Amino acid sequence: MEEGQKFAGAAFNRLIPIKDCELHCVRALLNEIKLNEKTIIFCTIQANAASIRDLINQEVQPEDQNYCVRVTAEDALRERPT
Repeated sequence: MEEGQKFAGAAFNRLIPIKDCELHCVRALLNEIKLNEKTIIFCTIQANAASIRDLINQEVQPEDQNYCVRVTAEDALRERPT
């Protein structure tokens, strides 16, 4: 990134993560869902998915460390036996 560079809306959370915005979205989501039911959240990039996972687990503070997990195609490829 260069100083003075302008970004379109699509660049946010791809190039410029905004934690306060992510936290606001996570809190809004958690207010709308049943915390004991399964939910799938789609994120634009893997780094964003990891951040959202971490924020959800911080907000919910679950006893189960696997309450919210990130599942990506790249993760599956790493786990596939060769």
